[in-house]
Amino acid sequence: MSYTEGKLAKQISWVWGAIVPVISGIISVISFLQDERPWVKFVTIIVLIISIVLILCLVIYHLIIKDKEEDVKKIYIACCVFAAFIVLVISVIIFFTGMAIANRLDTGDVNNLYEFEAVTGGYSVSEVKSLGKKQAFLEIPETYKDKPVIAIGDYAFRNCDKLVDIKIPNNVTIIGQYAFSSCSGFTSITIPSSVTRIESNAFQGCNGLVNIKFEVNSKLTYIGESTFSGCSKLTSITIPDSVINIGRYAFSNYLTIYAEAVSKPSGWNKDWAGMNVGGGYPYKVIWGCTLSVNKTYVVSFVKNTITYQPGSSSDIIKAPYRNGYSFGGWATSSGSTTVAYTAANIKDAPNGTKLYAIWK
Repeated sequence: MSYTEGKLAKQISWVWGAIVPVISGIISVISFLQDERPWVKFVTIIVLIISIVLILCLVIYHLIIKDKEEDVKKIYIACCVFAAFIVLVISVIIFFTGMAIANRLDTGDVNNLYEFEAVTGGYSVSEVKSLGKKQAFLEIPETYKDKPVIAIGDYAFRNCDKLVDIKIPNNVTIIGQYAFSSCSGFTSITIPSSVTRIESNAFQGCNGLVNIKFEVNSKLTYIGESTFSGCSKLTSITIPDSVINIGRYAFSNYLTIYAEAVSKPSGWNKDWAGMNVGGGYPYKVIWGCTLSVNKTYVVSFVKNTITYQPGSSSDIIKAPYRNGYSFGGWATSSGSTTVAYTAANIKDAPNGTKLYAIWK
């Protein structure tokens, strides 16, 4: 081999045996960290391994192969260059497809973001595609192929921990099993008035969820088993009297429940608010609440031994929630802003006292 040929072979070995594998490896690591698609993670790991092997091949070339016959060296270099080229192409393709998906998330292109399934009367969102590492604020479309989106399917958004907010259209009537389970980025969720059923485990493990808002004139009738179990930051919830069925363990934390119903409806499982021990509830339940006209927040209730169920734990009563307001306490006359009792000490109010929520 001439001096020029030897120099060229050396340059090729360094470029394709070191520089290209390093570049491929770096791109693969970035793709692995930013792209949540399982197949991408698998492929990037393979690419990274091959890149490391190619660097080792460079070491082997300079230690052993460079002293072999010319044909052996040429074949060895050709194989390494081919492998390095393939690895580089794969890593670049994966990287830019991941970037394209991220950009499509910003455009709101539903065809690239959601999978839909035809159901009776319209479509159901059956799956959301990878959200990557970006925090996502999503809006489910009202229609798909000129038909209404009427359901969120089972497992549709499960484990989307980067999903921090979502707008559900007022066509949706059913939220499926595990639909939003383990979406830990949520802090609040608004349930449209059109929703009639929230199936079991729909919001299980949403440990960032602080409040749940039911829209005006809610048609909700059914809350399934373990629907809000594991929502550790949820401290209170207001349940309109349209809800006639609740499954067992629907709420698995020591929150305070403000119910419009005057007592437990027959369709509520005996363990709807956790294990029914000795006829009591581990949760604090305020029955017979008068709600606002739109049934989204508590206006008042009469405190007595029937409406006030302090639960079986030592936890204090938590304040009710109203979107956009803070709770100031309980007054003893309508319209008053004088705090007679706090959320924690309403136990001290005499039975028969009508308490009015103060909203600021």
